Amino acid sequence: MPHTVNVQKVTEENFPDISGRPVQTYRFEFRLGEHGPFIERFPVEGFEPNAARMRLEQRARDLELAGLK
Repeated sequence: MPHTVNVQKVTEENFPDISGRPVQTYRFEFRLGEHGPFIERFPVEGFEPNAARMRLEQRARDLELAGLK
């Protein structure tokens, strides 16, 4: 049975990109049922809530396929 993504906290932070340059990001801390917390980051610049929701849902599916039941 799929777990529901439950966002616990959203904060802003600087996080290094691939080149090591700090980028302002939204840090989403979420749980899947009783599992977690898990973290996903999204750049503040160009942030799209619907795209973020879809990415969190995909991450949940990936975690479930990896053995989270």
